[in-house]
Amino acid sequence: MSKRSAIQSSPSNVVTLTTVGEWMNVEEVCELVGVSRSTLDDWRKRDVNPFPAPRKLPNRSLRYRRADVAAWLDALPLAA
Repeated sequence: MSKRSAIQSSPSNVVTLTTVGEWMNVEEVCELVGVSRSTLDDWRKRDVNPFPAPRKLPNRSLRYRRADVAAWLDALPLAA
């Protein structure tokens, strides 16, 4: 079964992630939000609305909790 993510907008303009699996790797997160790895790293360093911190696995790879990414997306202001 694929662990690919999809973004769905509900009528209340709340972003919902629908997928199987609780964790996303860096490439999946970048694809989901449409940015490069360097942009994602820059977003994590911001003072205002920083991107959620990843968890580092013993093999030094990074994983993001899907719920943290969804909460960050939901907290973004709506475009005019």
